[in-house]
Formats: sequence, structure tokens, C-alpha cells
Amino acid sequence: MPQFDFYSFALQNFYVLLAFFSLHFFLLYFYLPRYAETLKMRKKLLKLYGAENSAKKTELLDLFLKHIFSRKI
Repeated sequence: MPQFDFYSFALQNFYVLLAFFSLHFFLLYFYLPRYAETLKMRKKLLKLYGAENSAKKTELLDLFLKHIFSRKI
């Protein structure tokens, strides 16, 4: 049967593992630090301005979102 052919099966495993680890390291080194920075900044903003009025919180959140989404990778 062709699906149990050792040579093609080994090559498919190699490419699947290569794609998986490439995606894993890409996410680890590029996406995760930016995501962690966003969560830390959000936590600081909520801690600092948590008890104040909601108008000031939305203004700060809009400023924060503009800063995050305007950055280049």
C-alpha cells in the first residue's frame, strides 16, 4: 500500500516536523514577546487607573491600542 511506504512516509514526517518547529519558533520569538508586552501594559493600566472614572480609562485604552497597532514588526 502506498500510505505505508517507508520512504514517502519518512519524508512526510520530516516536512511536518519541520513546518511545526518553524511555526513554533516563529511564534515564540516574534509573536509571544509582543503579546506579553501588551498584557503587561494592560495590567499596569488597569492597576493604575482602575478606580478612576470610565471616560479616562477609555481614553487611555484608545491611546494604548493606537500605540500597539501602529508599531511595525
